[in-house]
Amino acid sequence: MRRVALVVVATVAVLALSGWLAHYLQAVDIAPTPVATAPVADAGDSRPPRGALDTTTGARPTVPRRCPRATDDVPPLIEASACGDQQRMAQLLAEGNDVDLEDPRPAFLGQSALHHAVARGDLDLLSQLLHAGAAADRADAAGNTALHLLALDDKVVGDLAIAKQLIQAGADVARRNRAGRTVGDELRARPRLARARTELATYLDATGAQSATIAKARSYLDRRAPASGEMSVLELEPGHGDDVRTGRPDRRGSEQTLRALVEAWARAWNAKDANAYLSFYGAEFEPEDGMPRDQWAAQRRARIVGAEPVTLSDLELQVEGERALARFVQTFRSPGQREQGPRTLVLAHDGERWTIVGERRGH
Repeated sequence: MRRVALVVVATVAVLALSGWLAHYLQAVDIAPTPVATAPVADAGDSRPPRGALDTTTGARPTVPRRCPRATDDVPPLIEASACGDQQRMAQLLAEGNDVDLEDPRPAFLGQSALHHAVARGDLDLLSQLLHAGAAADRADAAGNTALHLLALDDKVVGDLAIAKQLIQAGADVARRNRAGRTVGDELRARPRLARARTELATYLDATGAQSATIAKARSYLDRRAPASGEMSVLELEPGHGDDVRTGRPDRRGSEQTLRALVEAWARAWNAKDANAYLSFYGAEFEPEDGMPRDQWAAQRRARIVGAEPVTLSDLELQVEGERALARFVQTFRSPGQREQGPRTLVLAHDGERWTIVGERRGH
């Protein structure tokens, strides 16, 4: 009997204590502490979405995920690139899928697989697409090329290497988007990013200056279209590699001019512009294999039409007065095939300009 009484008393005491505690908590208005939850990562996308910093507030806006959702109707090639799936990309390219397919989603309208690879900062995927012949200067619906995305995103690591690959593959550093801005303009519009990307900004400015020189030369070529079998030349005024007092090549200026010339020579090949390509060869040029000049020129014109893209790397310049050597590694790429080898261009300065007067395989 005594045990039953103790149980009853204990139960009543617990109920009373619980009621008092609830009343106390209500009186002091203690609210439950919310539990912080980590954002859930997008399935299939190993990187968080990135966006450009607001130039006034420095805040980062919400950016749509690049990796498509199951309900998105996008080409498989776009999905593989946007999700960073290199193995799937290799399979699709081997099957002959169009490397320049466009993303139909409104947030990424007109963007190619190359755009997505650059936005992800995926150098391996970028190389894979360029090797397959992706157009490096293709613009999306906003007029932005893949190069523009380097400035419109807030990623820093790897941007310089990406820019170099794109420009070597034919991306135009002076191309403007629909807002009328080049990649350099977009970068300068974001001072905080520009300071963090000093190397990239310097490289873009230097390349832009070279492009302006090349554009001037092309303007000359357009005014003086070469007749059949006649070679026009790259004409540079003093101040672009010459000592104004003597008219002789200045070593420091010459190296900058020669670098621009060699890069423009490769771009003309990639653009399949035979007249521009042949214009870099001077009157003294003699083909390496002893072929007659006119026959060599006809052969090059025929080859350039179906030529595979070429990229140059490891460019070294040796300037000795009015003669120079440009040594580099030349790589031809096509789907499933890669041909690489050393090459040397012999250049001469005739008092007014530099031209190619010889070329040979090897260094």
